[in-house]
Amino acid sequence: MTLQLVLQHANKVMRDLGAGHREGIYAKALVVSLNQAGVAHRYEVDIPIMYLGQCVGHGRADLIVDDMIVEIKAVFRPPKEALGQIQKYVVNLSAVERVNYKGVILNFCQALS
Repeated sequence: MTLQLVLQHANKVMRDLGAGHREGIYAKALVVSLNQAGVAHRYEVDIPIMYLGQCVGHGRADLIVDDMIVEIKAVFRPPKEALGQIQKYVVNLSAVERVNYKGVILNFCQALS
């Protein structure tokens, strides 16, 4: 249900804005859309990276809705590294917050010129 809701808002953002914007523009527009619909979410969430019980750095999740971490991209084809990134966010945030998070890469696809 959460994924469908996020996709519904993402599709609206893409229809309204069209292609050609940076990732941050789509992310902020998606947040505006979720806010207007009253959908609870967290934006730009710091994720502690733990090693042997100590924080050794931080990642940053673009968006969290319920138990889903959303990594936002705006490229023709998301880089392979994005999959590893979202997997690490899921593992680390699940451990820290004791919630079984899922992850998704949401790409506002940019057509090749």
